[in-house]
Amino acid sequence: WFQLRQDAVSKKYKTFEEAQTAVAEMMSKLGDKYTKYLSPAKYQSLVDSATGTLAGIGVEIATNKDQIPIVSDVEPGSPAQKAGLLPNDVFLESDGVKFGKESTPDDV
Repeated sequence: WFQLRQDAVSKKYKTFEEAQTAVAEMMSKLGDKYTKYLSPAKYQSLVDSATGTLAGIGVEIATNKDQIPIVSDVEPGSPAQKAGLLPNDVFLESDGVKFGKESTPDDV
C-alpha cells in the first residue's frame, strides 16, 4: 500500500480527472469492498442526501425501492412546486437523458 501511495503522490497529473482516476484505481487495489473513492460530485451528493440539502429546482432526490430516482420532497414556493412536482414522482428523462435503475440522484 505504501509504495502504491508513494507512486501516486509523486506522479505529475495533467488534469484533475486524471488524478481522480489514479486515486480510484489505487483505492480499488485495496481489495476492501467497503472502501471506495468518491469523486467530489458524488461525495457532495451523498452529503446532500444525508442532510436533506435540496437540488437547484427545489427538490430533494432519493431512490425508490426499485432504485429509480424519485422526488422525495418539494420545497414550498420552489420552481419544482410551481411546475407541479410531487413527492414520489419518478424522474424518467431530462434533456433527452433517460433515467433508470443504474441512475443515481446525482445523475438527475
